[in-house]
Amino acid sequence: MLYYVRFWLRYQFPEGPIDGLDYNGAQFFDFVVTWLEYAPWIAWLGIDALRRRHWAINNPSGSQVSVVGFTDVKDQSTYDSV
Repeated sequence: MLYYVRFWLRYQFPEGPIDGLDYNGAQFFDFVVTWLEYAPWIAWLGIDALRRRHWAINNPSGSQVSVVGFTDVKDQSTYDSV
């Protein structure tokens, strides 16, 4: 649904800038709205990376268990029989 906002902005502001910005409608969508759309995802990735780094620093010798349940197995013999 947000994709159609691009066409509305392009129609409403085809050549002129939007309220003092140097962007026309399509450029405003590409350079501003898109970043706002993906900001929660980018923030989540950053927070998750910091959380994993913090966990790795505080548990250097333990096996790592991720959020989805995969385990870093030290003994590969269990996978050799498969």
